[in-house]
Amino acid sequence: MSQTRREFVYLSLGAAAALTLAPLGCAPEQTSRDAAEGGAGPGLAATPLRILILGGTGFIGPHEVRYAQQRGHTLTLFNRGQTNPDLFPEVESLRGDRDNDLAALEGREWDVVIDNSASIPRWVRPVEEITGATYGALKALCEQEAEAAFPGRATIVRPGLIVGPGDPTDRFTYWPVRVDRSGEVMAPGEPEDPVQNIDARDLTAWMIRLAEENVTGVFSATGHAMEIGTMLTEMRDALSSDATFTWVDADFLAEHEVQPWGHMTTWVPPRDGFEGFARVSIDRALAAGLEFRPLSDTTRDTLEWWNSLDEERRASPRAGLPAEREAEVLAAWHAREA
Repeated sequence: MSQTRREFVYLSLGAAAALTLAPLGCAPEQTSRDAAEGGAGPGLAATPLRILILGGTGFIGPHEVRYAQQRGHTLTLFNRGQTNPDLFPEVESLRGDRDNDLAALEGREWDVVIDNSASIPRWVRPVEEITGATYGALKALCEQEAEAAFPGRATIVRPGLIVGPGDPTDRFTYWPVRVDRSGEVMAPGEPEDPVQNIDARDLTAWMIRLAEENVTGVFSATGHAMEIGTMLTEMRDALSSDATFTWVDADFLAEHEVQPWGHMTTWVPPRDGFEGFARVSIDRALAAGLEFRPLSDTTRDTLEWWNSLDEERRASPRAGLPAEREAEVLAAWHAREA
């Protein structure tokens, strides 16, 4: 039996609010930072909620679950049981598939549904496959369906690059790992080029508080725009590294097939239609309580998480430039200058 995503949301949400996340990759109060780091915790919410999280065991979901637990909410996870199925044995887990198996949700009600995974409207109606060219437009359609199902009662959160411990993409992780290795580090473009990142723990804690406070609307929720030179310098300081940075311009990188975002992660040269990249206004989210932990904390925690992974996983990073390629391109850069 085929279900539209609107039918799915109606089926799974029996009360007042729907919170959806339009996934792409804001720190909470200091108390939430304490909780994330094993401290006193964020305290209990004034009104505990029944929260259904679609997914909940991937990258951002576990951070969301832990914070919501600390706030005293009652959680249910709905997923296929394919990613980290043994996480959170104390939390109710319903098995199913949003494409064609919603039986586990029938007859149930929740106060809030958090949808972290809707990136294509395949659950809305038959549609074309997802590609780099269609990704953004399809996500916008997903947002429209949530708004149509609950006009004026949906919260759409649009993060930028989500980073931190547990990130399976290695996009941000490349830089703490590389800076920690020290030596001459190839840095892309100009030190003034912008980047914007958001720690998953900060994003998810803020989302839970939005649900608690019944805040609705559309929010861009990534980090403050900063210069990549500042980002790398702060990472070096946080890790007490003696790394040095050699800035290689975008044209030279392109000539040597070093790709922005994929090889030189978190960075895209601000030109050729990308002048506004990593310069997203987050004023509305800040007014709604979005805050950020220090980059130094994210840097150290991400490196610690990476070092805890098994050797096979660390031997095959999913993003960034291999050390031998970095050395080759740096050698070519210096030879050109000679």
